[in-house]
Amino acid sequence: MRVPDVRQDLSNQPGRGQHHRLAPRSLERRPRIIATANTNQSKPRWDKEELALMARREAEMTVGNVRYINKALAEEFHIRSLEAIKGQRKVAGYKAEVWQVLPAKQFHQRVRRDFNIQASAGRISNKKKRRRDYAITQRHWKSSRTRCARAILDDTCDAIQQPLRQRMEEYWSTVFTQPPVNTSPSVLHFQAPLLDLWAPITPNEIRAARPSLSVSPGPDGLTSRQLRAIPLVIMVRILHLILLCERLPRDFTLARTIFIPKKTGAQDPGEFRPITVTSSLTRLFHRILAIRADSLLNFDDSQRAFRSGIDGCRDNTMLLDAILRSRYERFKSASIATLDLAKAFDSVEHSAIMKCGAAAGLPPPMIRYLQRFYEDGTTTLTGDQWTSLPIRPTRGVKQGDPLSPVLFNIVIYHLLRSLPTECGIPFCGRTIRAMAFADDLILLAQTPAGLQKLLDHTASFLAECGLRVNSSKCHSLTIRGLGQAKKTVVSAQQHYCVNGQQIRALTSEDTWTYLGIVFSAQGRRKFDSASKISLLLERLAKAPLKPQQRLYALKCYALPRTYHAMSLGNTTISDLNRVDIMTRAFVRQWLALPIDTPTAYFHAPVAEGGLGIPSTRWMAPSLRLSRLRGWLSQPESGTANDITSGTSVDFSSVFVKREIAICEKRLTDGRTILQNTDIIGKRWARLLHSSIEGRALKDSCYTIGQHSWVSDGTALLSSKDYIACHRVRIGALPTRSRLTRGRHGDRQCRAGCRAQETNNHVLQICPRAHAARIKRHDAVANFISRSLTRQGFEVRSKPRISTSIGVRKPDLVATMGDLAVVLDVQIAGDQVDLDYVRHEKIRKYSTLPEVSRYITQETGATNIRHLPVIHSWRGVWGRRSSLDLLALGTVNRRDLTIISTRTLIVTRMNGLTRFPLSLSTSHSALHVLAGKMPMDLKLKQRAAEYRIRKGASVSVEGLDMTSEEVCADRVSASERVRRRLLEIWQAEWNRCEKGKDTYAFFPNIARRLSYNLELDHYVTQLLTGHGNFAYYKFIHCKASSHLCACGVTETSDHVLFDCPRRRTQRRALVEAAEAETGTWPCAKECLVSNKVLFDELKKFAKKALSSRSSNTTRGERRREPRRGNRRRRAEEESQRQTPPSVMPTTPPVETRQQRRARSATDL
Repeated sequence: MRVPDVRQDLSNQPGRGQHHRLAPRSLERRPRIIATANTNQSKPRWDKEELALMARREAEMTVGNVRYINKALAEEFHIRSLEAIKGQRKVAGYKAEVWQVLPAKQFHQRVRRDFNIQASAGRISNKKKRRRDYAITQRHWKSSRTRCARAILDDTCDAIQQPLRQRMEEYWSTVFTQPPVNTSPSVLHFQAPLLDLWAPITPNEIRAARPSLSVSPGPDGLTSRQLRAIPLVIMVRILHLILLCERLPRDFTLARTIFIPKKTGAQDPGEFRPITVTSSLTRLFHRILAIRADSLLNFDDSQRAFRSGIDGCRDNTMLLDAILRSRYERFKSASIATLDLAKAFDSVEHSAIMKCGAAAGLPPPMIRYLQRFYEDGTTTLTGDQWTSLPIRPTRGVKQGDPLSPVLFNIVIYHLLRSLPTECGIPFCGRTIRAMAFADDLILLAQTPAGLQKLLDHTASFLAECGLRVNSSKCHSLTIRGLGQAKKTVVSAQQHYCVNGQQIRALTSEDTWTYLGIVFSAQGRRKFDSASKISLLLERLAKAPLKPQQRLYALKCYALPRTYHAMSLGNTTISDLNRVDIMTRAFVRQWLALPIDTPTAYFHAPVAEGGLGIPSTRWMAPSLRLSRLRGWLSQPESGTANDITSGTSVDFSSVFVKREIAICEKRLTDGRTILQNTDIIGKRWARLLHSSIEGRALKDSCYTIGQHSWVSDGTALLSSKDYIACHRVRIGALPTRSRLTRGRHGDRQCRAGCRAQETNNHVLQICPRAHAARIKRHDAVANFISRSLTRQGFEVRSKPRISTSIGVRKPDLVATMGDLAVVLDVQIAGDQVDLDYVRHEKIRKYSTLPEVSRYITQETGATNIRHLPVIHSWRGVWGRRSSLDLLALGTVNRRDLTIISTRTLIVTRMNGLTRFPLSLSTSHSALHVLAGKMPMDLKLKQRAAEYRIRKGASVSVEGLDMTSEEVCADRVSASERVRRRLLEIWQAEWNRCEKGKDTYAFFPNIARRLSYNLELDHYVTQLLTGHGNFAYYKFIHCKASSHLCACGVTETSDHVLFDCPRRRTQRRALVEAAEAETGTWPCAKECLVSNKVLFDELKKFAKKALSSRSSNTTRGERRREPRRGNRRRRAEEESQRQTPPSVMPTTPPVETRQQRRARSATDL
């Protein structure tokens, strides 16, 4: 039989179907073709078993807080598409199955109380959410600043949910109760017992080892405060009983273990660090033993963790950097491996601790004590509202116990002493085989064979101690030196094994982090400090904190986080300057300071009048220089003798000299090397006091604590007051002299004074701010009066004393017994010698015998003292004045701080804030706008109505009515009085030279009273011409330009009728005006007399003058609202007028006589 020619394409479904249809039935090809075809269906059905498995897996992901569950399920069940899994998870039956699989205790975890409130209340607004977050953050800040700041900077404000109790308890119980290993470590070095470790305890040792008050109590509930209350004699006897019995009482062996996440978003039980909290008395006893052991035991120099007087991070990172650079620059070979120990503190064998401790010199009584301590000790695992049954750990040391680091160092000490002596890298006159910092080990050798031998020996010793090397987190670096070619090569093909497992080999481009410093094959890598600090600053800016709290968190928590990497890492001057610029920008935004605030104000010490923010440009080199010199001062560094003697040219001495030279060069300012923070602070203070704004703060350092409000981060001041105090303190108020700095402009005072409008002139001299100065003076005097009254003084306020040269009125005369104190408050200018002012005040009253005679006659006191209260309007106290007040006890240092802040706040509130604009709108215009008769006319009307009710004759402004006329028709008489007063009001309104913009809308007062107008903030600005207009703000020095964004002077008429940028907002008003009046622009009176037009006017005013659409204070252009219709936008673009090519006309400049006349009218 002939087989038909198969030419169809069988690679797809249509091709195979066509072939099946045309093939002869006698040919048995169909089953074969079907067998070779794709058997996977495009939409296979869901089996019950597959649904059960996926439901169980989803329940586990839900408990573990896994994000993107759909994607995670699609990766595990790869035969299903992502859309299929999404659809199945929406089915009600599948949801019910997931709920059945979830453990019941999952829904009894501790949640935040406000979450329950939110769930019951439904969706809350953003304003309420911000208030809720602010309240929570403030409560946490008040409870503990450190924990609150750390949570904000770590972005862990929401509590990390621990895994379920079953997983945590099972995992950590297994870790703590692992069976002991049969082998014991081979110890080669033995030392005679140090009996002084178990000697009697002295009271001085107890004082030195007392725990701080913030330490948590143990299971027995004994707090640190209660422990400190125990007399030393009794405490010494208790500890001596423990020494004698060589064991603790059973209650003191109990402990509880809490879990702290190692990283953000920890979910696995192994990602939490167990901290065991024992009794406070146990920790006190162990701390005494730890201090003794640290001073008596002879540890290896390679172990630099948990040792007093040794900066282990500095020594190890600098030594590693020096070794890598020497290998790289001298073309030498080196093999280096970093080891990570898995659960080192929780897995070390107790038998290994005892054997190594006895070999290290621990006396037998202490060994027996430790054996009983670990045999009798129990701990309970504590999680989120659950506590396990007591367990007895068989391995590990208690993290959180003061003696645990010493015991672990003893084990590592014997490891380092047992390393093969033939391996290692010769450096600085000795052979370096290892560097250890707690459980972080680095092994070094010259050859790969030597490094492998060190790895084998280390792994074998650690296994005998119950420790295990985590091969997945270890890596190696092999450097081959080619001396003839003058090159060094990093060999990534050289591999090493630990316990039979190969560890990762680094290349020349790879980096690794050791003790917080990034390294490569050439040494330290560049530290990107700008990106690190920018992240912290953004988190602080977003946090619901007050400005003073942000400043405190920045100085005490955010910036210190970068000091370690800046001082030990590789940084550049440009990066450090960038960090300072970034920091100042955020602080300037938090405190609302102008852009031209002196840089020295941010970095000068608080006592000198600055903010006290450390400058990383100078702080980082200073810290590195101090750490370098500290390394040289240690004899074990191996470089001190080489450098001081000058007889060796070892690379270490060259390396240290070079690093010190770089730091000194970076710290050079002129011919001076700023070697420490005190000298750096004096430099910033000198720069601040030499500036125009900071010159008045030069006496700040003489009175201690007067500026403590700047940096204490307390709630002494509100956010608004705190910002206002800083603006006054640095003289950042918007006066004409400051706004026109660097350019031409009128600097004369707007009150008509013949003086420049400076801060000192406005706040100390200008007659317009006279009332503000009186309030400021009285605020200080009243505070001191209340303070004296609380202390028992009898206070007389402003007594009038007649003298030969006139009346004298001291502010306060306080008496107590035979003592009388005359206090006179004076807030001086910023360029005045405060001590000279004090001297003149004393001379003013002490040289007049009438004053002493008056006080003696009125109070009977004979001991009269004169204590002037002198400080400047910048909040700086006079040195002699503050010392006199403190010596007498009139005030304390906190009172000095409060008085300084009160002065600054009152200055800001009543001084320049109300100076330019408070009286700018005339009273006549305001009365007409509000439809309220002036008070003088209103009183006349009330008096006339009273006489009308009594039937008496009335005479009002030329209107005379007899009693008969009044009694004939009292209603008509009242109406005649009202019309007459309206005529007088209208005549005054017609003659008034102010409020012309309002007059254009309301020329007739009678018609104005007939309008039922509902005014708001925006339409009032258009009706008065006083508001958010560039020209109006420009003449009051609130803006630097009088021009609109379209290039024309921006007045209220321009905004209402002419501005092309507001054509869209004006469209509805124009259409309504054309419909009602038939023309545009129409008369202004029509806009308020017609109800429809006035409603459209209000809508236009709100759109045009809102903060988003109006011009900024600097005349900047803002984006208009989006338009949905493209055709309309195109028409507007085509009809839009082009800006004038010539310079816009400036408003007419007032002459001096006109300005003085206008200012006098304002006053």
